[in-house]
Amino acid sequence: MREKGVIDLICHYHFLAAVGKKLFEQPYALLRKLLKSSRVRTDLRALLRDLRAYSTTSPQEGRFGWRGSADPVLWILAGDGIKDLLYPFALVHLAFFQRCRQALQRAQCWVQRPRTLPERRAIDHLATLVRRFDKDHRFTTAVTRLAEG
Repeated sequence: MREKGVIDLICHYHFLAAVGKKLFEQPYALLRKLLKSSRVRTDLRALLRDLRAYSTTSPQEGRFGWRGSADPVLWILAGDGIKDLLYPFALVHLAFFQRCRQALQRAQCWVQRPRTLPERRAIDHLATLVRRFDKDHRFTTAVTRLAEG
């Protein structure tokens, strides 16, 4: 019980962190688990390695062409290059998911036309990876709950 005249001082940072963790804990843990089990991030890293490996060779060699086809993949994995705050002030898994959702639109803008067959294959492979989210309705549930939080 608070005595009359005694001031309660709270740290806004810690208060908001505690509230944010309570609000986001379940849907964020679900999203993190789903992302891990989908292996999209792992496969995007492999795609980026493939694209970078072929950047030093002829665009006709290997599975994929170059000319900027790695840019959307790098953007998905790294974001805008701004250092994120810690959880729960920044929901990095949610931001990753949202970048995946925008990836194909970005790829259409960033990869120059006319596109070579390997570049089209790279974009198609990217599409296959990010469409994994459509196969599990729990992604929508978790993301909706986070957006409403």
